[in-house]
Amino acid sequence: MTRKSKARKASLIAFGVVALAALSCYAEAETSGTADAAVVDSTTEAARAYKQALSTLSYVNAHSRHVASDTSAGSYMPQGYPTSIFSAFLPNIQGQGPIASAMRIVMKLRHQSWIPSFVSDYLGKELGGGRKKDEELQGKAIKVLDLLQHAAELGHQDALYALAKISLFPPNPYFPFDPRLSYHALSSHAANTGNASSQALLGFFHSTGYQHVVPVDQAKAQLYLTFAAHGGHKGAQMSLGYRYWSGIGVAENCMTALAWLMY
Repeated sequence: MTRKSKARKASLIAFGVVALAALSCYAEAETSGTADAAVVDSTTEAARAYKQALSTLSYVNAHSRHVASDTSAGSYMPQGYPTSIFSAFLPNIQGQGPIASAMRIVMKLRHQSWIPSFVSDYLGKELGGGRKKDEELQGKAIKVLDLLQHAAELGHQDALYALAKISLFPPNPYFPFDPRLSYHALSSHAANTGNASSQALLGFFHSTGYQHVVPVDQAKAQLYLTFAAHGGHKGAQMSLGYRYWSGIGVAENCMTALAWLMY
């Protein structure tokens, strides 16, 4: 093989190596761009689901007859204007108290001939409307939970915490009480963010064995409450003060208890 042929062969090999490297870099950039786009898309989808969940939750709270006092939607239901003259005087059949109970009893007897027709008509309309509204709100409550779980699975930490809080403290009767789901959501949230509120609630679970979700473990309770207290959680600080004062999970120490209570 001549020197000229060798030089040509070396040039071709060098060109092939450069072309292969360029192709590899292009493929890597393409893959990276696709991955970045997927991350952006999942983040956007999680934010959308969380926002929709909060909007639907506000709707359910606003139209629920019984709303917990600490919900952002408020603790009252807008009354609006009565749809008939009887609505201004007769209470709601879905309510509580002796009058509402009497109305439900009358409702069962409304087909009796001695019941005035305007009363039976009103009660039938009221009960039917109440059931439809309850079914609508129940469906929206399920939608809220589904949206929060979807957002949480996509990595939205606020959605994960909201899911835990709603499961432990249902804002109205349309949401199920699920302390086990709450505990697991709080565990994930605390591990991901170190959030003091999540750690304080985990301390509560372990210190009480609440609803038998986890066994009583004062050592774990002390650990979670200490992290939460150092994170600025006032409830955890007061809990530590009481635990040191009473000797729960730790040796009694009045000075340490006082320090936490005055923190």
